[in-house]
Amino acid sequence: MLADKPFFFGDEPTTLDVVAFASLAQIYFIEKEVQYTLRDYMQENCANLVGHVNRMKERCFPDWEDICKTLDLNSHLPKPPPEEKETRGKEEEKKQEKEGDKDIDKEIEKDIEKEKSEKDEKGVEENKQKEEKEATK
Repeated sequence: MLADKPFFFGDEPTTLDVVAFASLAQIYFIEKEVQYTLRDYMQENCANLVGHVNRMKERCFPDWEDICKTLDLNSHLPKPPPEEKETRGKEEEKKQEKEGDKDIDKEIEKDIEKEKSEKDEKGVEENKQKEEKEATK
């Protein structure tokens, strides 16, 4: 069906070309170090399919190398600069959380100290009462 035509139905790619490319590209673009007999057979005996895969790649993915290097499927679109406000805001939130945690820790420590001092005061009062009782005897 492909024979010597650039695409299955003539000079322009169609849905069939895209579907065929999706399957054939997975076979054809496996790394050369990996032994894969179907890829080797395709390269040796199916020059028209190899040509079709390369034509589709060039036509549909002119930035193929960038895509493969960065794994960014939209490498042709300009990237906005990273927003410093968001990172600053996140850093400030983290600082506030840490400060909030510190405040909570301080409050807990104060409560513990109050409980200790209350226990100590009760102990001192009990000792005074015991001493007074012993002194009155």
